[in-house]
Amino acid sequence: MASFFPCISTQRQVGVYVPTYQFGKRNQFELQKILGDGPDRLVCQQATAQIPAHFTDPTDLSVCVFGFTTVKNRVKPILDPTSEEKLREWELRVGREEAERIRTEAVAAGKLLHRMLERWLLGKPLGPCPIDQQPYKDALATAILPYLHRGIPPLGITTNGRFYPLSELTLVDFDRGYFGRFDLVVELAVPSLSGYVLLELKGSRKEKELDHLTDTIIQVVAYLEIWELLVQKFPDQVPSLVGVVIAYAYGTGRGDVIPITGDDLQPYRKEWRLWLDTFFELLVLAFDSAA
Repeated sequence: MASFFPCISTQRQVGVYVPTYQFGKRNQFELQKILGDGPDRLVCQQATAQIPAHFTDPTDLSVCVFGFTTVKNRVKPILDPTSEEKLREWELRVGREEAERIRTEAVAAGKLLHRMLERWLLGKPLGPCPIDQQPYKDALATAILPYLHRGIPPLGITTNGRFYPLSELTLVDFDRGYFGRFDLVVELAVPSLSGYVLLELKGSRKEKELDHLTDTIIQVVAYLEIWELLVQKFPDQVPSLVGVVIAYAYGTGRGDVIPITGDDLQPYRKEWRLWLDTFFELLVLAFDSAA
């Protein structure tokens, strides 16, 4: 990263990365490049008193990129002081034990949905699931997947003779200092909206209004901004996108598929850039106070 105040430039370095393998298992703490003009390898650095956990180039420790969730968790209490208070009020209302159960269910549902999405992408049956997670599977099968077109073969990146589907890949913007792992690039099976989109799939026990999806939309828009640079730099290797889609599978068995395109993306782009600027300003303040 060039500085703690990221630049907006079409010449900035970007990359697509996947985990390396160690002892036959994915090593999420070490990434290797499959496309881009960034470093060939990234390794995770643990958090310190001044700087959160991040990825860096083992040959150049001045490279420093932070995960979307890290950025979000640092800036939300600053930009939305009521967010933590609302969370505490919710925990008090439902009780700590029930709040933890709901979080655990959401995590389990998310893992289930992503595993089944990967199977669908490969043309396989969704597979079995625990009975208490059946509503999430039903929502995916009946309210989300019918709106998606599975390409045969699926979209992907080929490097060093290996094919990587455009699913669960990590996008990195080195000059603006952030990264994130997207769910899927897919074509919508909707006549009124043709083209490829960046899909973010979530699970939730209760159905959500659009106003409650802002953080999720900002997340996928942050990934979209990296993707758009990849298209500029490597147009023969990645498809251009018409926008993003937020897909929610609910514990009621229902689901939502929400496309966001064109001018409707602009408020979320603006908010993401505010988050990112605020995050790096906070980092500078932390370093200054420790000096």
